[in-house]
Amino acid sequence: MGHRIPLLLLGDSITQQSFSTPGGWGASLQNWYQRTGDVYNRGLSGYNSRWLLYCLSNPSYLSLPSTSSATPYSILDHPGFHNDSGIITLFLGANDASYDCPLGSEVTGQHVPPDEFHANILSIIQHLATALSTPKPPVILVTPGPVSSSSWPTRSQENLRPYAESIRAIAADKNLPLVDLWAGPDALTVSDLSDGLHLSPSGSSKVFKSLQATIRSSFPHLAPDDKVDGFPNVELCMPHWSVLAGVGTAEAAEELLKRER
Repeated sequence: MGHRIPLLLLGDSITQQSFSTPGGWGASLQNWYQRTGDVYNRGLSGYNSRWLLYCLSNPSYLSLPSTSSATPYSILDHPGFHNDSGIITLFLGANDASYDCPLGSEVTGQHVPPDEFHANILSIIQHLATALSTPKPPVILVTPGPVSSSSWPTRSQENLRPYAESIRAIAADKNLPLVDLWAGPDALTVSDLSDGLHLSPSGSSKVFKSLQATIRSSFPHLAPDDKVDGFPNVELCMPHWSVLAGVGTAEAAEELLKRER
């Protein structure tokens, strides 16, 4: 492989905060990918599918510093995304489902109607497919999770239902991996929320476990679990120390310098 596996997280505040809460699911992913992958968090607090779709057309959203070119280097240019060695999570819907302005108002606030949400998710997937020159980008779709109306009066489980259904339908239609936060042993409940919307440590743990299981089943060649010999299933960045032990300084230097970076 020669490169760390890139994992790109796209979403709203539940993604943005995935490194900030204790045991955050984004940080847990990075911990799982110690020395084998890099997690790029591009969550945008308060954003909906419409705004994130616009962001994908702005080069600065996914840009990384480049020393070899004046043109911004996009995360999607990472070699891992072009040799079947990258993963993208798409986790939206919580803000789209918010009824924060009167229906029919020209000011829409965060709310995006279900039909437009469905179309926006398809457009985001198509944008990623085009950028990666593949008909099926390595996207894991995540349904929006539960919400407490008592804490967030402009949101409700009933309003969320069609948005979660859209994600399920698109995953089935496009044959993309799905993390359904309403089903399975790690389904979320309101008790897994810190404030009625965002994840508590228990909620983050469940999201991470669900993503971990999905990566193991849908991208087994990218799961960094240890093999029976104690080495990771994927290539380490730089050789294991045991490769360097017992050889001379010159041989160790040669081994390190020849490794592709």
